[in-house]
Amino acid sequence: MDREPVAGRHRLPACRMSLRRYPAFSFGLRQPRKNLILPEEALAGAGNARAGHSRGHMTAFFPRLSLARLLLAMAIAAPTGATQPAEGQSLSGTYLAGRSASKLRDNDLAADYLRQALELDSANPVLIERLFLLELAEGELTAAIELARKVLAFNSQHRMARIVIGLGEFRERRYPAARRDFAAAAYTPVGELTSALLIAWSYAGEGELNLALRELDKLDANDSFANFKSLHGGLIADYLGNAIRAEAFFRKAYEQAGTSLRIVQAYGSFLARNGRAEEEAKKVYGDYLAAGDDHPLIATALADLRAGKTTEPFIKVPAAGAAEAMFSLATAMTDDQNIDVGLLYARLALTMTGDQPIVATLLGDIYSDIEQPDRAIDAYVTVPEASPLRSNAEMQMAVNLQRLDRRDEAIAKLQALIFREPANYNALVTLGNIYRNNQDYVNAGAAYDRAI
Repeated sequence: MDREPVAGRHRLPACRMSLRRYPAFSFGLRQPRKNLILPEEALAGAGNARAGHSRGHMTAFFPRLSLARLLLAMAIAAPTGATQPAEGQSLSGTYLAGRSASKLRDNDLAADYLRQALELDSANPVLIERLFLLELAEGELTAAIELARKVLAFNSQHRMARIVIGLGEFRERRYPAARRDFAAAAYTPVGELTSALLIAWSYAGEGELNLALRELDKLDANDSFANFKSLHGGLIADYLGNAIRAEAFFRKAYEQAGTSLRIVQAYGSFLARNGRAEEEAKKVYGDYLAAGDDHPLIATALADLRAGKTTEPFIKVPAAGAAEAMFSLATAMTDDQNIDVGLLYARLALTMTGDQPIVATLLGDIYSDIEQPDRAIDAYVTVPEASPLRSNAEMQMAVNLQRLDRRDEAIAKLQALIFREPANYNALVTLGNIYRNNQDYVNAGAAYDRAI
């Protein structure tokens, strides 16, 4: 970790335990993304666009539709089945008001305007798709599913609509129906990966280990998917009680990516629950911590082992496995070209019954990176008080409060955290950064001195 404090107006370099530092697989750090607009331009390619795809590379999966093209399409398209605008209303005016709200990152207001626009042109596919993606980005799954069905009426291959509907069916344990929708989304590399993972977990829900693993075998066609196969193969075999096959997958995953947080967690959990806590599980956790990644989830797992506490299964229900699949994919798509889809996948992971604190942390990190500090705070605040990730969440809330020019609240939050955890190096450095950002060098120096 780079421990040198850095100042910069509204761009604090807080020492975070964020999920971008600890993705499902190693993708490295990246610079914060700026000027992202949701859902207008950024999400416009989430349908069946294929341009820019290169098999074997997780980049450029969702090419963007320019605003000029979008407005031109709306201007020249003859409304189908539209009602007459109410007095003082127009389709273009309502749409442009919604666009302005999106640019101001007021997604609730943007959704309201899009709903009004749909009342004026209820069959407009552009409006339907925009509202679908906006509702999904806001985590409104019920509304998103209803709109997804409308999207499929004019675009039966819309990838995100298929995934959303399939996950709704998965939650209801209608696994064959879910598989049909997931399979229909598998026509690009990221679609193939998403489909294979979710279909495999649907077979796990039916107790069909061989069928699940056969589905994962499809990932062999792309070398960059190897870690996904190894991790989820291990999780599925572990969930279904086949320790021999689970260990083979976990060991391979650990050999391939032993610095991955989720692989270390899953492998350590498996070892601890199979009578190998004292030596092997502790070593897996200890080696991770010794490498310098002092992640609270691993530190807590090791402390629990030393205290003789019972280790819970990593995946308890199939829906949690599907959530883990979406989380794995979301962490892999937080680069500049795919972060929009990473946001949607993180939202979808939250709709399942998975590990909510870690997904909420990722969601907060994404919103922080796209400079939506109020949304980031809303995500971080949902991390439970008892979670090992709570301290990091409070640090990130403080950073985002500073970005909103709520300096006193940011400082108070950090001071309360430091009062509870006097030796919290990251909290002290973050506090020093906030003081320094506000040119309060005396208090900044005091915070840094305490950190040292």
